[in-house]
Amino acid sequence: METTLGEILNDIHLYSWKNWVFVQDEKRISSASSCLVIDTTVSETGSDGFTPLEVEKRQMSEFLSIQDLKDIVEVLEYSNCDATIELKCAAAVYYFENDAFMPENPQT
Repeated sequence: METTLGEILNDIHLYSWKNWVFVQDEKRISSASSCLVIDTTVSETGSDGFTPLEVEKRQMSEFLSIQDLKDIVEVLEYSNCDATIELKCAAAVYYFENDAFMPENPQT
């Protein structure tokens, strides 16, 4: 399924935990980033025998699993009930880059 990261995060409850999100440009991820959501357990694989064929064709990169994104949103909403889509996206990018949840009060 092709969508954007913002749409995924807005409707995270609609996605199966088994799915993974793939992005076009992992260095510039935003809520408008084009994404593919794929159940990797049933998708046809590419030349490496692991990467979904559709992801390989589009030269996309693995981002996070839907379960990771659900956890990120849950933690964020628990600590900040007014979490905007931009904040959810920033928290997802932080998790992707640091393998950790975004600090509640990041020091800048």
